[in-house]
Amino acid sequence: MITTITEHDFINAFVISRGVSGCPLSYKNNFSYEGLQELFAYYEQLENDTGEQIELDVVAICCEWTEYESKQEMLETYGMENREEIENNTTVLKVKNHYLVRNF
Repeated sequence: MITTITEHDFINAFVISRGVSGCPLSYKNNFSYEGLQELFAYYEQLENDTGEQIELDVVAICCEWTEYESKQEMLETYGMENREEIENNTTVLKVKNHYLVRNF
């Protein structure tokens, strides 16, 4: 079964999230509001490009992506000198002054 969701539904899934197996963790603070908007747009475009529907899995998205507050923080984390080096290995999405990086 497939349910079509809106950007609001996507963001709300993170806001109301709870950890797995009763763990009190929440995933609502993993991404900024703008970061969630960008991720929603990314996955919608991916669905359009591939013609395949993607299951919304908050935990998987939180494990797959990291949002960095600055370019410097992102570069230091990966030990690289420029954004292009990271983009050669993975997907990087710019969100205002933040960066979303698909972990690799």
